[in-house]
Parts: sequence; structure tokens; C-alpha cells
Amino acid sequence: MILDRTSLSRFDLLTGSSHILPADISGRNPFAVQLEFMQAFAMPDFLFPYLKYRITGNVEPDMKRMNPYGRIRDSKNNDAFNPREKQIEQEGEEYWEKRKNEFPEREGTAIIAEPAIFHRQRMVLDEIMEVLRQHGTSIYVLISPDYNQKKLHPNDREILQSIFGKENVYDFSGINEFTEDYHHYYEAGHYRPLLGSKLLERIYKCQ
Repeated sequence: MILDRTSLSRFDLLTGSSHILPADISGRNPFAVQLEFMQAFAMPDFLFPYLKYRITGNVEPDMKRMNPYGRIRDSKNNDAFNPREKQIEQEGEEYWEKRKNEFPEREGTAIIAEPAIFHRQRMVLDEIMEVLRQHGTSIYVLISPDYNQKKLHPNDREILQSIFGKENVYDFSGINEFTEDYHHYYEAGHYRPLLGSKLLERIYKCQ
């Protein structure tokens, strides 16, 4: 289970077409779920570019919410193909040189994030653990190595360890070998699959 401070701080189901869960999972009214998508489709910044695309067959630079990259999902498992991976392959080091504005300067000193887990967040985590226990499911909790290098608050880490077991919680936040290398990131908000593979290798080597 991959978490960061933002995900840990939430305790309500998300809404909006980008985040809403299917009715069978969320328990929400199926009509309300579909309405979210209908409303998103009808927004002018999507609908008008989409209609233009249907007429011309072209995705133009000003169509901000349209995908100009072609196929971005694996049709078998729905894994994402990030178009930036191909850009990195083509541009090499120049990829990061040209996008310095997407990689804010970091302090280089340890910064502890504000606590994220309080009573309601703890209730959600306990509920997750109870479901895992009922199904005899083992779990590893991975705290993401975010580019901002803010360290998860010690109180949050202790709570996670008390719920899921100290041996199952791996905290990669803060300043470390993974966050120091900017080549691990597409931009400040997302890290690359190659970093994900390194984290999994580290976890399973510790077993």
C-alpha cells in the first residue's frame, strides 16, 4: 500500500470524475456516480475540444484536456504508459535541463511534515487492517519518496507501525539516496517506474 502525507490525511471518499469510485465499491448512488462523469463531459473546456477532435481527427496544442500522445494505457492490465518516459529516452539529460521550472530548488536540510493522522484517519486505517485480517492478507506499507524531501512525522510513522506492524512499514520520505537523484522524477509530483522498482527491490531484500 503506497501512501504519502496527502493520502494519509484524507478520510472521506473523493469526488470528481478523476477520483470517484464505482458505486459497487463506494456504496454511492449509481446515478450520482454517472452524473459526475456527465457533468465533466459537458464542461466547455472538454466538450468543445472533443467535438472539434471528432470533426477534424486532430488533437491540437490548445486542447488542454485531450491526450495528444496516442495510447497511454496497457489494454491488458490498464497500466499507464507515461509519455514522458519516451521524452526522457529521446532527450536524455536535456529533459531535466529544459524543465528546471518543474523541479523547484530544495532546501537540502531535513524538514519534518506536519502530522497527518488523527482520530478519523486512524479509524480508516484500523478498518483497512481489519479487512486484511479477515482475509488473511499480508501487507507492506510504503511511504513515498516525494521530491520535496519532507519527512513523514514520527507520530504518523509510529501509528502506522502500531497498526500494520513495524516490520511492514517502509518509510522512504525525507532526504535519502532515492529522493536525492532528480533522474527518478518526471517532475516534482511524480516519480518514475524505475524508482518504484528500486523501492520494491529494497523492501523484498529486507525480508
